[in-house]
Amino acid sequence: MKKVNLLIITAVALVLTACHTGHHISIVRNTNGSYVKIECAGNIALTEDMTGIQGISPGGYVKYETNDEKIVAKPALDGHIEYELNDGDQQATLNEKGKKLIARAVKEIAKNSHY
Repeated sequence: MKKVNLLIITAVALVLTACHTGHHISIVRNTNGSYVKIECAGNIALTEDMTGIQGISPGGYVKYETNDEKIVAKPALDGHIEYELNDGDQQATLNEKGKKLIARAVKEIAKNSHY
């Protein structure tokens, strides 16, 4: 069990480093019925309070998926971030549910990195 946890932590750390340096990485964690998938590409800048995404380089994105929710963030042509919540329409602003989901995603991204 310790080896599995160490492997998961190492994999998440690699994803976070890759997100920061412009590479593409995908991590899937499925433990005791709890499913989390994090995928990111490009350079990702998180907000100082670690509850949102400040910026994403052109062509980059952040995808965060759990058992029953999914959010995708990517840059629009004008530079602001567009969000897609649970495979819905793209939107420039998030409702409360979307804000909570992106905050969870950012905290998951940040907890094993140097952001």
